[in-house]
Amino acid sequence: MSRYFCLALLASNLVAQADTFDDFFQALIWVESRGKTDAIGDNGRSFGPAQISRAYFQDAQTVDPDLKWEQVFTAEGSKRIFRAYMRRWKTPETDFERMARVHNGGPRGDQKSATLPYWKRIQDAYQMRTKKTLPSRAGD
Repeated sequence: MSRYFCLALLASNLVAQADTFDDFFQALIWVESRGKTDAIGDNGRSFGPAQISRAYFQDAQTVDPDLKWEQVFTAEGSKRIFRAYMRRWKTPETDFERMARVHNGGPRGDQKSATLPYWKRIQDAYQMRTKKTLPSRAGD
């Protein structure tokens, strides 16, 4: 294989992975708040389109100290906070099930059976959005 073909293939895979992550995150905020930036849930403990709590935000801020609380109220800001939180808890961006379940249930959420129905709702929202199936585990 030529070096240029390998680079083109790698770039294509990275673009597809980024598109999949963005669609995954859009499905997540649809499930959390129907995309409403002013959403407040969990009896006043979670905010914005991704329903981020102060504790979640503070965990994310240990990885990305430049985060600002106001970012909770935008889709792009929530995505940045989400990514920092996943890095904080060593959750790979290619493991969509684990990310969804950690987002829903905390650092060990992927080990809690209570987060399985949430993961199913994310999968359903993703499939409605993209007409594709979201892999259950990294590498599936």
